[in-house]
Amino acid sequence: MSVATLQKAVMPEDGVFVRREARGHDVSNYRLRALEASEIIRKLHPETWQFTAVPATQRLAVRAAVKAAGGLAYASHASAAFLLGLEDNLRGRPEITLRCSVAPTLNGVRVHRSRSLPAEDVTTVTGIATTAGHRTVVDLGTRVEQNERIELADRAICAQVTSRPLLLECARRLQSGRAGVATFVRITEPGADGVFWSALERLFGQQVRHHALPAPLFNAPLRHRGDLFYVDALWPVESLAVELRGLAFHRTREHRIRDDLRSNVMSECGLRSLVFGWRDVRDDFRTVAATIRRTLCA
Repeated sequence: MSVATLQKAVMPEDGVFVRREARGHDVSNYRLRALEASEIIRKLHPETWQFTAVPATQRLAVRAAVKAAGGLAYASHASAAFLLGLEDNLRGRPEITLRCSVAPTLNGVRVHRSRSLPAEDVTTVTGIATTAGHRTVVDLGTRVEQNERIELADRAICAQVTSRPLLLECARRLQSGRAGVATFVRITEPGADGVFWSALERLFGQQVRHHALPAPLFNAPLRHRGDLFYVDALWPVESLAVELRGLAFHRTREHRIRDDLRSNVMSECGLRSLVFGWRDVRDDFRTVAATIRRTLCA
């Protein structure tokens, strides 16, 4: 046992180790101080070091925070979102959640405590104990506005970081006393698709009036070969149809088949078709309005 074997053992873990691991490789406290003085290792937290040969990364900072808590912590909130791929970069300080009430003294780490962190709410990402996707979404949802909560859930489910049933179960379990968590219940419970779609349709109508666009026919009936279809918004004189798409995670295989059929029917009926999602309507209707105007005039 030696410094070399310790380094080799912890290289897959970003070169981060705690005093217990050093002792397991017969690296004494005196040797650790000598390694620090030689800048071969650097101290990150009490009882926690990193071999300086390993480049400092955002993942390393999260791993060090979790390891420094002595097996009692999980990367959570923004740190979990980063590890799970929901965020490209780590925002702010590393964040961990403890199952216990006594927080360790850590440098530059945001520490949360939870009395409810069951096994189904945790996972492991690149060897780092982390809150699972559904729990991460619920935790982050308490600190953002409703639209951002919807977008976060949409992104997580589409990326298969969590599933709609898992997020619904977790949100129902934790919504008491947590601001904003009811949003996740509302958008993932059975029957939510129609509710969300009708809200999107109302918002689209409001935006059309606000941007002074010519008024379309909403839910316009379209008959084709004996079948009846409805177009979300139709400008019949200009032969322009607009189709609205709700949350991406609501688009099942059956939805996609039906949408393709509708697009084909509109083409056969001589209609030009534009498609907009809820983010377009909510966040960038200026661009949507410009596109509709150009197409109406084309």
